[in-house]
Amino acid sequence: MRGEGWPEPADVRFGVAFPDGAGAFAAPASPGGTLELPLEAFLGREGGAAALAAALPAGADFCIRLGRDFVGPALAERRAEPDGAGAGGSGAAEGGGPRGRGAVPAAAEVTARVEAAYLRAAAACRRAADDPALRGRVAAWLLEFPSSIPYGPAARRHLDRALRDLAGLPLAVAFYGADWYSVRVVEGLKERGAALCLLDLPRGPAGLPAIDVATAPLVYVKRWGAGSPETWIPRLEALALRAERLRVLVAAGSSAPEDLLAAADQAAALRRAWAIAAASPAEGS
Repeated sequence: MRGEGWPEPADVRFGVAFPDGAGAFAAPASPGGTLELPLEAFLGREGGAAALAAALPAGADFCIRLGRDFVGPALAERRAEPDGAGAGGSGAAEGGGPRGRGAVPAAAEVTARVEAAYLRAAAACRRAADDPALRGRVAAWLLEFPSSIPYGPAARRHLDRALRDLAGLPLAVAFYGADWYSVRVVEGLKERGAALCLLDLPRGPAGLPAIDVATAPLVYVKRWGAGSPETWIPRLEALALRAERLRVLVAAGSSAPEDLLAAADQAAALRRAWAIAAASPAEGS
């Protein structure tokens, strides 16, 4: 985060966040822009990361989204907790009969499988981070906790573990459950140098808090849906004052070409509005 007398303006870039499973990643991207892609896109592509990096316009960078395997242990631990939450509920062991006894090895098997998947995913992430083709091209690694993983002891422990395992990478963490938004979580991210991903979700009954906070030199914003780009510019200006790097991603609703183009158009509108604001003289000058 910036201190007084910060010498350089923030590196601000706009781009499209691709959904999982998108077959092609050639969405419009401006020179000097960014794209959010799933880690699997780099691992399974013919030619590897080098081919994908070569497809980007000059000067553009990546934001790499880490998959569900990275948060699987938090969900597995929650299901195994004795409070009845998660799969099976309190009835799975009701009566103490054979059905209840059988639930223990089944839970242990699931936990072991999920743990192995996490370890493989973390190792793949480290390999990708060390790939010469991606060196200097990855602006952020995004770890997402879906709404199915509420804040609690197991999830908090796993977040701490994942941040330790991925230490040294420019991490952003997105929480899709409102109960994660607490002083304790925000301060914990600051201590570890990880960015709180600022989410702008479609309006719904269980909305997330609208907070703009910089917990790291990286500030990561992810938006869904159309909206006037001008309404976001004052917020981005304030965030840029506290950031070294500001990445603003517009999520495509699906991998359909029309959805990808719509997201690209929204990202371009934000970029144009930002450029106009940056070129305007400051008020009172």
